[in-house]
Amino acid sequence: MDKRHAIIDAARARFIHYGIRKTTMQEVAGDAGLAVGTLYLYFKNKDDLVVACADEFADWHREESEKILRSKASPDQKLRKYILSRYQVCKEVGTGSKHASELAREVIRLKPGRLADEAEIMQKTIRACIEEGARIGMFHSRDIDRDAQVLLISIAYFFPNATMMLNQWPQEPALKMLLDWFVEALSSPR
Repeated sequence: MDKRHAIIDAARARFIHYGIRKTTMQEVAGDAGLAVGTLYLYFKNKDDLVVACADEFADWHREESEKILRSKASPDQKLRKYILSRYQVCKEVGTGSKHASELAREVIRLKPGRLADEAEIMQKTIRACIEEGARIGMFHSRDIDRDAQVLLISIAYFFPNATMMLNQWPQEPALKMLLDWFVEALSSPR
């Protein structure tokens, strides 16, 4: 692993466990096995580290999306796999740290378009699944963009960001039911 990734991994682990405010650059450098001066060659401050962690997470999301789209699974299976895997990641991020809210606020402060970027990746992936299904005759869509947008809006409840105060995380069986309904609706000739 190169030094930059070692730093990002160390920062992410610290941010999750201790929060951003309580994490120092010295601690990140120590966890990455580097001198603090070396860390500053890669990142000028903690905000740079937060942005790098967020960018790496977005890159990972894109890669996972492309991997699912390239798979040999059927379009309905790809759609389900993608949305359910995003749900699991979102739930893990949102509930995996007592500092999730602080992390989300800082990412949004530093990268105000971050939530829109995530939504765009999701919409493109959903659209690609519907388009493939329509191309092979599995799905019957009069307007692929509209159908992708409708599904994205419909599942938004299941993807709260960590700044929202929730009494209980949205339940996966309800998301599966919604996906089954959507796939069934698209599979029926209109």
